[in-house]
Amino acid sequence: MDFDKMIKQMELLTNMIMGNEVRSIDDFTRGEVKKYLNCSEKIAGIFILFNGNKPVYVGRTKDLAQRVGSDIRSKDKNAANVTKRIMDKYEFEGMEEARNYVYSNFSVSLLKVEDVYLRTLLQVYIHLKYNTEFNSFEEH
Repeated sequence: MDFDKMIKQMELLTNMIMGNEVRSIDDFTRGEVKKYLNCSEKIAGIFILFNGNKPVYVGRTKDLAQRVGSDIRSKDKNAANVTKRIMDKYEFEGMEEARNYVYSNFSVSLLKVEDVYLRTLLQVYIHLKYNTEFNSFEEH
């Protein structure tokens, strides 16, 4: 797919994910994500985390079930970097407290996007459009 075609798809794909069903994080385990996506294989795509109605993080992954259903749920600061950022922002005592906050307040929307370049552009586009507060594009 060429760059110009990808850029033309940004608004359409953004509208699609923003219009998709939003699910609560607390019961959206890896198994439930696979059921929702109707697939046992890895599915690449984009996901948006919402705090209430506000998009606060957009992620991309080669495996939506793994990333949404397991990594965000982790208590390990290295695996759950979004939850770590939430812990730091709200000054929670630990990852478990931050994770419980995520379970109680956050929801997620998913969109299958197979092309890695399209996923990358879409992640940045959605972040810039909605100013998602927990994304960081700082270089290491």
